[in-house]
Amino acid sequence: MILLHVLSKLYRNQMEKLLCGVDLGGTKLSVGLVQPDGTIYDKLVVYDHKDKDEIMIVDQITRLIKELISRNGLIESDLIGIGMGFPGARKVQRRTYTYFIKS
Repeated sequence: MILLHVLSKLYRNQMEKLLCGVDLGGTKLSVGLVQPDGTIYDKLVVYDHKDKDEIMIVDQITRLIKELISRNGLIESDLIGIGMGFPGARKVQRRTYTYFIKS
């Protein structure tokens, strides 16, 4: 057991860090792990976020990222960072304007 732990730490130190990308669209939500050279390492795509409120969507994105990390035997520190893309839209909520800028 100790040997597996040591080997796991050695492998993790040599492993290349990954990026996480989130694409929140109107019909699908994609979350992927990407190598720095742009190669897709793994991804999840769901289509059930359309009628959820903002808090539920953030919770769903968090769960999807954690699922990808877990199913690939990774830990959060194996990620360089997380990038997110949103559609260009404007939402009015409780007299507050929230702008999402399409880039």
